[in-house]
Amino acid sequence: SFVRLNNNYKIISINKNIKINKLMMSSDTVIIGLSGGIAENIAIRLIDLDYTSKITAILDNSPVSPQLNDEKYNRRVNVYVGDVSQELIPLTQGSRLRDEAIKSYLSNKLVIICGDDTIDTTITDFNKPISSSNSLVLLDKISRILPNDISSLIVSNSVTSDSNSEGIFNNIFSSKGSTNYYRKWSQDNNIPFSALRYGKLTGSVIGSEPLPFIGLPLIEPELHPSYVLRSVVLSDITINKYASTEICTRLSLSEAIARLVIRQQSDKSSSGIDALVVSIAGDPPSERDWNQLFTRIVPSSNAELLRIDFSTVPKPDAFINWIADIWFPQALVDADAATVLTGARPVRATKSSKKKNTVEIRWDNILEDLSVVSAGGLEIELSLSNESTSNPYISIYRKADKPLPSEAQLIDKLIEGINKVAYKKGFCTPFDNSIKIN
Repeated sequence: SFVRLNNNYKIISINKNIKINKLMMSSDTVIIGLSGGIAENIAIRLIDLDYTSKITAILDNSPVSPQLNDEKYNRRVNVYVGDVSQELIPLTQGSRLRDEAIKSYLSNKLVIICGDDTIDTTITDFNKPISSSNSLVLLDKISRILPNDISSLIVSNSVTSDSNSEGIFNNIFSSKGSTNYYRKWSQDNNIPFSALRYGKLTGSVIGSEPLPFIGLPLIEPELHPSYVLRSVVLSDITINKYASTEICTRLSLSEAIARLVIRQQSDKSSSGIDALVVSIAGDPPSERDWNQLFTRIVPSSNAELLRIDFSTVPKPDAFINWIADIWFPQALVDADAATVLTGARPVRATKSSKKKNTVEIRWDNILEDLSVVSAGGLEIELSLSNESTSNPYISIYRKADKPLPSEAQLIDKLIEGINKVAYKKGFCTPFDNSIKIN
């Protein structure tokens, strides 16, 4: 079994005769990953977010983050170091006792498996490129020993590693290291499953961040992506044609996973998600932003995908007219939705005849016989201040059972349009948290 590390982290030679640590058996959440990667960040962020369950982190090498050595985290996270690719494999010639030990590690636990490939050449101490990363080995080995009675499974992997693990010439790994394998395995065993994937991973662990500047601090220095790309978008990987090249920081990825875990803990009925995590310029998402990000990616009808609060809306009619007549046609082009040749696509935006201050965006689907059927749509509703509403706001609701093609791009374009156009034209004014409205 594994040996728990105290504050003096070091690689432990595994003693097969040591009994399973009771602390480890009592943990509710098991994070498995590589040292110096997102597994460490997830453990740290879960504690920062007041996660109530006990946490075990199983790493292949000594932790890199100095925060795991801090008492606040050290007493909440049981860190085990061992050769994961060796110690977690119940080989066919392995003993029954060894199989039982592995089940004791993972049974009835939320298991988080962290692939951790990087393209970051600015940090060389512990990051490895995809060609020499142990992520694929890790994901493949765990697939062979995962008991079918875990409570839930979250997998993080790179788009490129997924592609490599399912390649025809990928001789030893077959497809067992892929997200698709874990998805099917979870479906076969009726286990809740989520996948958060990434294109190009960069950055480091909390407490061991890279230097802000890449190269010399010139007049216009180049900043490391970790200091610039702090906001997050959850994208539908099936329609994102740039998925393998999208930049994602380790902070963004680990924060997304930690927020998903908190969400699932507070709402046991919440659906699993399958999303691409993309880091973009801007401020880190708030708690409400994260809720909206997850809602946008989860299949559900009448879900509120976005809400933006305003201080005032002096020109509501002009605001609605701008959305329907000016913003939508341009957003359609910018989001590449106008060039979609097959499947459902957004086709028109009209002011609702049933609801005041509401714009309805319709999606149509062209069938093989060239007939056209409605595929659902989005509803953009402007709510003004009244006795039940403390401040005006705009909301977007999905009128379909699952996410619509180009839906996320249009929502992002509306946010951009409000920031760049609506405020400047005086349709609305930004919400000021310092203003208290009774």
